Amino acid sequence: MWKKRLLSLLKFAFAFGIIAFLLKSGKLSLEELGTFLKSPLALLSTAFFVLSTFLLSFYRWKTLLLGQGIKMSYWSCFRLGMLGQFFSAVIPGTVGGDLVKGVFVARRFPGKKAASVSTIILDRVLGLVGMVILGGIAFLFGLPKILTLSGDGAVMVLWLGWALTILALCFVFGLAAFSLLGKKLPKQAPAFIQSIPAIGSKLAQLYLIALDYQRCPRYLWQAVGISIISHCCNMGAMFVVTYAVHGPQPWGDLGGLSLVVSSIMGLCAMAIPVAPMGLGVGQLAFGRIFYAFGAPTANFGIPIVTGFQVIMLLLNLSGSVFFATYKHEVHESGLATS
Repeated sequence: MWKKRLLSLLKFAFAFGIIAFLLKSGKLSLEELGTFLKSPLALLSTAFFVLSTFLLSFYRWKTLLLGQGIKMSYWSCFRLGMLGQFFSAVIPGTVGGDLVKGVFVARRFPGKKAASVSTIILDRVLGLVGMVILGGIAFLFGLPKILTLSGDGAVMVLWLGWALTILALCFVFGLAAFSLLGKKLPKQAPAFIQSIPAIGSKLAQLYLIALDYQRCPRYLWQAVGISIISHCCNMGAMFVVTYAVHGPQPWGDLGGLSLVVSSIMGLCAMAIPVAPMGLGVGQLAFGRIFYAFGAPTANFGIPIVTGFQVIMLLLNLSGSVFFATYKHEVHESGLATS
């Protein structure tokens, strides 16, 4: 128990240490961030887009549950989802929120415990798949502009962009093949998947989870579609914060499509569970990646992601309202002290 608490404290210290460094060095401008925070229209618009991503992600999870024959009302998915968002804010990384959802949904459907918990894992994966696909599409549309970039970051931008595109194609063709051949696939993960260093066992587990949808692959397609729409809402939030902080375009050589690709790459970095909500990590990633994509300054992206995180934090903490609803079960499961 004390090891988990120590690890959480270290992650918080790591995150706030980076924030303090950025503030002291002037790379995170409170004046620029204040411009966003003092605009009621920008705050409400950003909150609308971020809340929309929450609502869509809860509906995606409901869709995946339905694919397993588990009928749970959207209101129940919403309450558990918001409780999960709350725990994700107070427990570093995304695992905390998933753990909470997994405990409660398993208790509600004891006869389908494994199936219900597997939907949470798949929901997280398909959320990333939607992000990668959207990033690949934006990269291809913005490629003519990106090819004109110069400097040390230009090569990195191209490599990352093509990586997103290749991954997106792999996901789409893989899902298409699964839809057509799912019933003919082996009941166990192929040996070459299991033998992949470090991630082989997790990929094998994901393979078995996906097999549960072989009779109804449409639920997987629906979930991916919902993910893409959800991340479009995230991009809407990024545009609003960028406009509020830096004004209308032009933003150096950073165009609209470049903003989408760079934001998605930054969000991928934030998903690494080393700090709560990607604090600190997000600032470093957005600063570096936005500048590589042609932003006028190396600090351009830092107040953008900070404003985004402020709104997300407030909405995540609002999930504490539902903590009272599940308080007894939370204490009983030991989550409150983990």
